[in-house]
Amino acid sequence: MLIIEYGLFLSILLAPIFNKNYFELYSALKIGEIVRVTKEELISLM
Repeated sequence: MLIIEYGLFLSILLAPIFNKNYFELYSALKIGEIVRVTKEELISLM
C-alpha cells in the first residue's frame, strides 16, 4: 500500500515536468515496478 501511495505521489510530483497526464505517468511507474520485480524474481530463480 505504501509503494502505491509513493508511486502516486511521485507521479503527481513529476507529471508537470514531463507534461503528461498524472495517471499515464503513474501507470508507467507501476509497469516499471512490475518489470523490475519480475526481473529480480527471474535472477533469483536462476
